[in-house]
Amino acid sequence: MHQSDQNTALSRIGRVSNAVAVTNNNTLLETVSGASTTFNAQASTLRGVITTAAGGISTVTLAQNTVWTMTGNSNATNLTNNSSEIIFTPPTADPTQLSSYKTLIANNYGGAGGLITLNTFLGNDTSPSDRLVINGGAATGSTTLRVLNTTGPGDQTVANGILLVQTVNNATTAPGAFSLAGEVRGGAYDYFLFRGGINGNAPQDWFLRSTFDSGPTPPDPPIIPPPILPPDPPPDGLPPGSYPIIGPGLATYGSVQPMARQIGLATLGTLNQRVGDTMTLLNAGTDPNGWGRSDWARVFGQQINGHYQPFADPRTDGWLAGFQGGIDLWRGSTIPGHRDSAGLYFAYTQARADVTGLVTNPAATGYMLTHTGTNDIQAYSAGGYWTHYGPTGWYLDAILQGTLYRGNATTQFTQLPLKGAGFVASLETGYPIPLPLGPGFVLEPQAQIIWQRVSFDEANDGLGPVGLGTTSGPIGRLGLRGQWNIASSNGMLLQPYAGVNYWRSWGAGADTTFGIDQVLLLQKMQTVETFVGFTGKLDKSYSVYAQFGYQFDVGSTVNAGPQGAKGTAGIRYSW
Repeated sequence: MHQSDQNTALSRIGRVSNAVAVTNNNTLLETVSGASTTFNAQASTLRGVITTAAGGISTVTLAQNTVWTMTGNSNATNLTNNSSEIIFTPPTADPTQLSSYKTLIANNYGGAGGLITLNTFLGNDTSPSDRLVINGGAATGSTTLRVLNTTGPGDQTVANGILLVQTVNNATTAPGAFSLAGEVRGGAYDYFLFRGGINGNAPQDWFLRSTFDSGPTPPDPPIIPPPILPPDPPPDGLPPGSYPIIGPGLATYGSVQPMARQIGLATLGTLNQRVGDTMTLLNAGTDPNGWGRSDWARVFGQQINGHYQPFADPRTDGWLAGFQGGIDLWRGSTIPGHRDSAGLYFAYTQARADVTGLVTNPAATGYMLTHTGTNDIQAYSAGGYWTHYGPTGWYLDAILQGTLYRGNATTQFTQLPLKGAGFVASLETGYPIPLPLGPGFVLEPQAQIIWQRVSFDEANDGLGPVGLGTTSGPIGRLGLRGQWNIASSNGMLLQPYAGVNYWRSWGAGADTTFGIDQVLLLQKMQTVETFVGFTGKLDKSYSVYAQFGYQFDVGSTVNAGPQGAKGTAGIRYSW
């Protein structure tokens, strides 16, 4: 530290460079009445308060990545923040009280790529915050404000908002003097930085607001809504009114639950997708090896192309891919002419999807549909199955499956760690009806009822707690499959088939919770799936099978289920 005095009674010039200045008495710089102080800091770390008495003049310049941690109320005549940072220390008393926060007063403030870190209780218009006060002079240049939430739950602002930069005694601020660093969110509400009040009052002050106005200001005072946001996306061309500011987290996090449910269903599959058709009596015939114990494995994949209906209207575009392997632990017959098998399987699935949804546009005049983030999910599943076959080839297939979910939901500003669990119970049946439509042709009506539950732990994305909630509900499938059984002289058997499925779920809704605010997610779906496939028995021990299909939505265009291509291929070894 270098300091020189040029008239110790009236003027002092101080300079620190590449230094650490930590004060014992909490005073970093003091300018008394009648004195003039110039203080320049370069690439230094400072801690304490700066005070200037009435009648004194202080000129403080922070440059070259200097960091000043301000531990108490401070004031300077002229303050320049040149590529440096001013950090307000967090409140140590009640964060809901304005007296717990600090104020930095400057007659003139100039920013040149500077940063100021403020503590704010993110809530409604009356919420307290640290403040920068411009007293009688001007704020110019460019400074970024980083806002740290001091446990505020988020709320709707209905007036000017939360005051961050205040002007007094006819002070002015340049239109581009301040901007926000990253995303500021309290609960489900994002906050934008606005210059001036909503009705033209306080035109030089800067506020955080969680709402924006569209069109003329309504004549009646706005009504504060309940914490649950409306479920429908706002229409194009907003009517006059006040609307919440929403960020990318609502759409991105809101699509995690439906993705996890799709992973669970893809892993579950159907009997034909899981093990092919080599277990039916039509294939086993009188061959004793046809009913031996077996191992099986398959790979599967699907497009993730959904459109869901919380407030932010998320749409997903991605894929999932998985591997599943199982073993028949027991196979036998307890009733003459009937056969049973029971076993276990394990599976790993990886899913990734880009999310598009509604966010408030940068001008805070409406909503825009844009890319909001990416969801990466890994799933580890285990299941047990029991399948019963009747004498004419009909079957009843029961499954219990558990899944652990891990991953991340990532937006431009945040990353939410994902940790959850799912459970699926399924009962499926099919009844083949022989028809004279080709070699060994059977028409098989199928039905399946599924109950699924998915739950995620609450986590923190750096801006606050986020709970992805729990979804549970039934899913039904009605299917029709036509299959041919073509045998060759060398013992091979080919079973090509084609079919159609109708899928429907009955409202597996969930609330994504941001702090205390809940965002509703609706997941009703109606889809139709068309598919083709085959099972080929190569010899007494080996069979291969595959199925490929396409699923498309037949329900609401704003609440579509999973759509796109899907496929699976597997191999079975019997002994």
